Amino acid sequence: MPTYVIGVRRTEKGHQTLKEFSHVMARADRIREINGGKLVGAYATFGRFDMVVIVDYPSGTAMQKAMTTMLAEGLFTVEVSEAIPLSEFLAMLKEDESER
Repeated sequence: MPTYVIGVRRTEKGHQTLKEFSHVMARADRIREINGGKLVGAYATFGRFDMVVIVDYPSGTAMQKAMTTMLAEGLFTVEVSEAIPLSEFLAMLKEDESER
C-alpha cells in the first residue's frame, strides 16, 4: 500500500474553526477510512506546516479522492508526497549501480 506524507496548512477559514478542530479531524478520519486509508502518524508542527500526516492508501486514486473531498471544505491546503521506505530506496540504488 503506498505511503503518503501530507503537509497540512489551515486556511483562514480553518483558523476560524479551531474551536471545532476535534470535529474536523473526526470528519477527516471518516473520509480517510471510507477511501481505504490507514493513519500511520499525525503531528502538530511549527514552521511551514501546521500538521504533518503520514497515511497509507490502497492507491493514488484513493488518496486523491480523499484529499479532494477534504479540500472541498476549504479548511486546509495540502502538499502531498509519496514516500517509500528507505530500505527500498537503497535497494533501488544498488540495482541501478549493478546495471551500469
